[in-house]
Amino acid sequence: MKLRLRFVVVLLALGILPEASLFAASSENAEAAGRHWAEQWLSKARIKHNPAQPVNLTPSKGRPDFEIQVGKSRYQKPLITGPVALLLNLSAAIPKPQDSEEFPYWIKYTANDAMKSRYQKIMQDLIGYYQSRGYPLASARLEANNLFHAKSSIYYPLVYGGSPDLQGLNPNETRNPYGSSPLANSAADNYNLGLICQKVENYVQAAQLYEQAASTGHASAQTSLAYLYEIGKGVPRNADKALAFYTRAARQGHAVAQYNLGRIYQNGLSDGKSQITPNSKQAEYYLQRAAAQGIISAYHQLGMLYYNFGLQIDAKSLNSKDLQSWDTNKDDVISPQENQYLRDAHDHFLLAAQGNHGPALHALGVMYLQGHGVQNDPGKAVHWLKKAVAFPQPDSYYNLAQLYETGQGTEVNLSRAFVLYQQAARMSHAPSQYNIGLFYYQGRRAGSLISVNVTEEFAHQHSEKQIINDMVSRNPQQNAVLTQATALYRPSNPNSQFRTLNIFVNKEHTQFAVQVLLEILPSDAINTKPTITHLGGDDPIQASAWWTLAAEQKQPAAQQALSLVNRLLTPEQTHVAKAIAATERARMNIPSPQVPTTKGFARRAFHTTDWGTGFFVSNDGYVIAGKHLLLSGNRFQITTENGTFPAKVVPVTGDLNQYLLLKIQGNYDFPALSLASSHSTRLNDTVQTIGYQMPDPNSNGQPRPTQADTRIGGVLGAQADPRFFSLTEPVLGDQIIFQFERYLDDDLTPNQEALATNGSKPKLRELQSVTLERLRGALRAKHPLLRSLDINIGYELSTDLWYDSINHKWLTKPDSQDRAQKHAAGSWVTLDNDSIQRPPHVYKLKTKLWYDTINHKWLEEPDSRNGIQKKETVFAADNWVALDNGSIQQAPPIKNISEHHQALLRVSVLPAIVSDKKQFKRLYQIIEDSLSKPASGNSPATQLERLILDAKFSVVERINGFRGAALMNGQGQAIGLFFPGNQTRSPDVFQNFSSYHRYMLKSDQLLAFLNRASNVKYETQKPEIPTLVSTNPASLNSDAYLLAKAQASMVLVQVSSASVASASKGGTK
Repeated sequence: MKLRLRFVVVLLALGILPEASLFAASSENAEAAGRHWAEQWLSKARIKHNPAQPVNLTPSKGRPDFEIQVGKSRYQKPLITGPVALLLNLSAAIPKPQDSEEFPYWIKYTANDAMKSRYQKIMQDLIGYYQSRGYPLASARLEANNLFHAKSSIYYPLVYGGSPDLQGLNPNETRNPYGSSPLANSAADNYNLGLICQKVENYVQAAQLYEQAASTGHASAQTSLAYLYEIGKGVPRNADKALAFYTRAARQGHAVAQYNLGRIYQNGLSDGKSQITPNSKQAEYYLQRAAAQGIISAYHQLGMLYYNFGLQIDAKSLNSKDLQSWDTNKDDVISPQENQYLRDAHDHFLLAAQGNHGPALHALGVMYLQGHGVQNDPGKAVHWLKKAVAFPQPDSYYNLAQLYETGQGTEVNLSRAFVLYQQAARMSHAPSQYNIGLFYYQGRRAGSLISVNVTEEFAHQHSEKQIINDMVSRNPQQNAVLTQATALYRPSNPNSQFRTLNIFVNKEHTQFAVQVLLEILPSDAINTKPTITHLGGDDPIQASAWWTLAAEQKQPAAQQALSLVNRLLTPEQTHVAKAIAATERARMNIPSPQVPTTKGFARRAFHTTDWGTGFFVSNDGYVIAGKHLLLSGNRFQITTENGTFPAKVVPVTGDLNQYLLLKIQGNYDFPALSLASSHSTRLNDTVQTIGYQMPDPNSNGQPRPTQADTRIGGVLGAQADPRFFSLTEPVLGDQIIFQFERYLDDDLTPNQEALATNGSKPKLRELQSVTLERLRGALRAKHPLLRSLDINIGYELSTDLWYDSINHKWLTKPDSQDRAQKHAAGSWVTLDNDSIQRPPHVYKLKTKLWYDTINHKWLEEPDSRNGIQKKETVFAADNWVALDNGSIQQAPPIKNISEHHQALLRVSVLPAIVSDKKQFKRLYQIIEDSLSKPASGNSPATQLERLILDAKFSVVERINGFRGAALMNGQGQAIGLFFPGNQTRSPDVFQNFSSYHRYMLKSDQLLAFLNRASNVKYETQKPEIPTLVSTNPASLNSDAYLLAKAQASMVLVQVSSASVASASKGGTK
């Protein structure tokens, strides 16, 4: 019960001040009722406005463990497009726009308000798109207008009816709303068009387009679709589907998806039917990874997480070591200032506040007011809340108003308090509405409001803060009394060419403020004389109006007060009060969260002929890539998370010709990859490769940034070449995993778990050896490059397991002597004659079972007569059970098993495109055809081909290879780089190797190359982990930070030939 109360206090603390008077009423019952209502209101508001804020990141960082299968589309009909959509969405009385000459007149005089609103949203998006690519505002507007009319097949129907006419696209047009696409109607096209549909509030079609893109693995589309499932727009609200799509995107390293997963696991999620329960460990896991990639709001959510932890901690809940560390004054009491979790919360709020994150600014103000994690300091509370009110947060307005009203940390200023209450009240903040009513009911004067209409040009040139500074600067000594005034702009109705300037001042300074205001306002900047309205005072009609608004939200104190004041009013006065309430209700502006999605990019006048992975090696724009790109063209562009930049080749002399050095023109500050010498690397060191994957040849997928984990298998390459590392796993090439029913011995022995019994271990290894030998022979005959394939039979673990190499058995948990070696879930293990001699015969139970250790058989019910031992903890449903030839010697019945490990075939090959019978294919496609399809003709030509078909190989998983990669050590530095050859041949440095995809060129070669380019100031310092105010090392995940920092230096290098670009300008496709 205490824990629940503390959690309620936490929500109230960061939203509404619990130690300040919530309502300025004299009645204690009213105050208590108001606190109870505010608690309920805040909880609902947090749920409503909690989704992620927009963050401009592209999908990155995350090698999927397997290809996720997307279920059948929920949409049984095609997209609602074309004339049918227009008829559904429009009044037939309004004609359609025809061409670019007619459109300006049409949008100004013919279009209705909804059409004009959609047009404004689209143009704002296009202008922002060009500004993000370096265009000045004027040029961005011109380019946006040109693109709007050039893509009229998409944009005219969007403006007219909110739905693009996809069926009306020309054959050469794509769905990409930002221009042409190298791959027509790709996932990026559907995703970008979905964003546009969402901007014009066509959520149904946005969801359809997102689903099309998400089915191909587009992480941003998965994130956007998850968001729509979460809020229930365009699709039914579905918590499970939202979580599933967020998870798919997060596994690809999508930062916004990681943040939203963390947020969901932090707060839980319900759609009325299913419930996602909170999980603090998962929340911390995903939020730390999102924060490491620069998601500012993730720091704030981590702060909330640690704040909640801190309020649940006291001296009794700490062990002696932590108590000694936390208790700085040795009084055996953990004060709020000593609470390490609260200090961590403060540190994370501070990190988010440095990025101007409004909720974090607000939280810092509350923490300094309450003294949680820091010393109590009302002055600093005012400082942070002043920054927080720059964002549309009713809680911040309310809390700062409380401080101005009570004089905590600042001088009493009722005028500012009233203004802040009013701003929060017009965001439907009921406590503020109630307090405004109290001003009028109790007859308290809060100052005066001066209103004047000014031109849009004047408002644009003079900010709200600048207006007050201009008034004071005319005579700083005499006008100093105006420093406490507040200026705000709001739209002027019905004349949209003007803005209403509102200035709030103390009552005694009203006429003086009007005089000074008229002195600084040009005569042509105003169209009305200033009007004066008194704030507060004895006005029960105004009190009734504001309490009506608060009572509508079922605030008990407001309901009670409204009943009281209405007894004092005449029917006519009550009618006036209701009219005032209706006017204020129309002004309500509840801030709505924006969609946590990002824009795709369009390549302007650039037709990609080849691409590869690159890395920034200096902050000023030098990029290293593979020299094979020069074979495909001489024009280069670099695509980063922030946009696309043209680059030029930098000549470097010498014989190290496997590298290409590029330079982005201009003055930039990019994140650079830190390089380290390879001499400190040791055998079996854990390393990671990061780079861009090859896309699937039969899809319109884009190159995806990814990573793969492996270890150093040797400090020398093939043929003892000292230039290379050998890796334990063939992670660089295309990997295909097959399941099969039979081995390729003469008897076609079944691939069964029974082969793992004690007497069959030699036979199992012999069967695998024969199968691999015959497969190598069959595949080498298909293509010369398949002579260098890497092939083995092994097991892909579904759960963490430990192998006891002394007793040669698998364990589902560490042994007591800690001698068994751990193999993590997803690991690939193979049998050998030394370290691993037994396959992982481990089974996941579908139902609860009992095992008879005497008769060695499984039972579905306990039988005490036979001495059966009931072991619910070991054999409960969803538990993993391992055969150990001792206590458990029999596998569970198949009907009671949900998962088990079966031998699989893994093949890794060069990620090359080759000619095969007048068709171009990837090498792995030749392998798949050879193992799963009959040979040419009606029947297999050889006995081996018949054996292969009878073995029934089928693809389980395909992992695309790297098109360039860096090898990262545990300190976040690159110790090797890999760049492949062009699409039809292997690179020169690998020509003599039997298997290139296990070898990585050491970084020493790159350092020698860069030393010949005197202008390149490459980075060799180890990346530093950011130091927080707190000393808790768990407050930041260092591994996630180092990997994210290295991945930030990774870029996509694209090449085009000048002849292709020239032909494009001439109209050739």
